[in-house]
Amino acid sequence: MNMKHTEIKPMTWVSPEFSVASKCDLDIYARENECLVIVTERPDNKGLGLKITEGPGIIAQTLYHWYGYEPENMTWIECDPDRDFCARVALQCSDHQVKDWVRTPCSYESVAALKADYLE
Repeated sequence: MNMKHTEIKPMTWVSPEFSVASKCDLDIYARENECLVIVTERPDNKGLGLKITEGPGIIAQTLYHWYGYEPENMTWIECDPDRDFCARVALQCSDHQVKDWVRTPCSYESVAALKADYLE
C-alpha cells in the first residue's frame, strides 16, 4: 500500500468567523482514499489564536483544497501535549465540508497504533 506522510509545522489557519490567525502542527498520513490527520496544539499559539478544538472544519476544508483529501475520509486526532490530552474526532460531513464533529478522548497509545497502521 502506498502511504504518503506530510508535515506542516507550523500550519497557519484563519477562522473566517473571527478573522483570527491561529497555528497548529499537522501530520498527515495518506493512503489511497483515506488519511490520518494529527493536529497538535502549539505552545506559541496559546493566548493568540484559536485552539485546535475550534478548527476541525476550517483545517479539514483547507486540506481538501490544498491536497484533495476528502474530509469524510479523514481519521482526525487532536493532541494538546501541555494538557496531556488527545481526542479522536468524528467529522460529520456533507458536500466536501465538515458540518459538525464529535470528540472522544483517546490515549497516546491508541494514536501510536493508528500511525503504525498507516505506516504498514
